Amino acid sequence: MRLLAWKWTPAIFLIAALAIPAGSVAQEKPDHQPTIITIDVPGAGTGAIQGTIPYAINPRGEVTGAYYDANNILHGFVWKCDRGRSGQDGKECKGSSTTFDPPDSLLTIAYSINPEGEIAGEYYDGNYRAHGFLRASDGTITTFLGPILTNTYGTSINAEGEITGDYSDNQVAGIMGFLRARDGTITTFNPPGSVYTFPNSINARGEIAGDYLDVKSEFHGFLRTRNGNFATFEAPGAGTGAYQGTLAGAINSEGVIVGNYHDAIGLSHGFVRNPDGAITTFDAPGAVNGTSPGLPQSINPEGTIVGTFSDANNIVHGFLRSRDGHFTTIDAPGAGASANQGTAAISINPEGLITGYYIDASNVVHGFVREANRDGRFRPQ
Repeated sequence: MRLLAWKWTPAIFLIAALAIPAGSVAQEKPDHQPTIITIDVPGAGTGAIQGTIPYAINPRGEVTGAYYDANNILHGFVWKCDRGRSGQDGKECKGSSTTFDPPDSLLTIAYSINPEGEIAGEYYDGNYRAHGFLRASDGTITTFLGPILTNTYGTSINAEGEITGDYSDNQVAGIMGFLRARDGTITTFNPPGSVYTFPNSINARGEIAGDYLDVKSEFHGFLRTRNGNFATFEAPGAGTGAYQGTLAGAINSEGVIVGNYHDAIGLSHGFVRNPDGAITTFDAPGAVNGTSPGLPQSINPEGTIVGTFSDANNIVHGFLRSRDGHFTTIDAPGAGASANQGTAAISINPEGLITGYYIDASNVVHGFVREANRDGRFRPQ
């Protein structure tokens, strides 16, 4: 997979969690415990570190991601709640899954789904070349490569069907960003000073958030506007050594960016950047200061953030941070309670539905959707 994919890829975090240091948990329990529905895609393996890994959820409650089969091969999937089979209160929602792979795929990863159910991601062909893909809501798959025709990674798709990601060539120094329009036209870009560019998220306005490595191997966050202008930024306290700095992970429809940064001794903290450039930093309660205290993955239009941290026993927990800074810890029923097990929150939609995965006591991976209504009902649109 691509260089430094570990920064935002849940599948990589799943493996990396085996080495994460940890701190203590201070969980705030809500009055109502929201319903959590498990997602196990048919065909997903049941061995250790096999199973279902959701990456994104759209406003309709449709989930996309990847699953490891019994041979440890990744495939794409899309899941939705079958409302016709739901109970009166929604707690009996029986989700249905559709799996997919482009025709010549050795492995497939679906990263992003827009309000229309269009999915963007990447796959690897028989020559281990990476391609981007677009899966339409009717299941039609269109594949594409960057301008230099090799190693293209689709990361995020917006409501307009525009896709961002990066591409590279073994014969060319650096990794470049791209924007693919709905008609297939590809525009390439790099922030000033970039050697490796990693676009991570695109919103409906065509604004792209991501990060890049400079010639000193330091990370910097960037925002690219629709007209191609760049703003680069650093979180307060971000270090300036190799592989330290600011990593921008997601941007919402209001232009608010969430991410994390590495300080001068390499420890990690979360941040939120407002459209005016003001940055607020945070650590999830219960995480040891600086030892991956929160890995923000997603932010919705209300400014609610979800992410992941580890406790003093090295158990993984998800978190939800409200716009006013209130934290709620997320633990899926069935999650294991031993080191390197637990719950990872990955994506939140405008309605507050959250998707992610949990690792059970046998180290098998399961996806989940957590409802947001305080009356206990699971209500996708």
